[in-house]
Amino acid sequence: MWTKTRHSGVILNTGSVLARHPQREHFATAGYAASKGAIEAMSIAAAAYYAPEGIRVNVLAPGLVHTPMTRRVQKNPEITKYMAHKQPLRKGMLTAEDIAKTACFLLHQDSSPITGQIVNVDAGWTVSE
Repeated sequence: MWTKTRHSGVILNTGSVLARHPQREHFATAGYAASKGAIEAMSIAAAAYYAPEGIRVNVLAPGLVHTPMTRRVQKNPEITKYMAHKQPLRKGMLTAEDIAKTACFLLHQDSSPITGQIVNVDAGWTVSE
């Protein structure tokens, strides 16, 4: 097992809390969840394969983030109320900056012992009802 350049590095993929913590009523997205689950599985396998080469592979699994993709949610008062409960640390949707801060940490040398992890950045999604 080897890499062409033999340099260490970091691969950071983007998953979703929906891959392992689906929500049927407001986010019935089986295809989306399946694709994010595949990213998680591939990343963990790659982490095992490349760790001896000094290459770390992790996954960010965000909760619901205020982006153009979530416009439908932002306009729906019922889902907005639900999100205030589902992501209690933010009382609603995360910001792109919330995700970026965690990404910067995982890309930094300070996180050098971390590989093969799915890091939930979800304001409490995975631990709330």
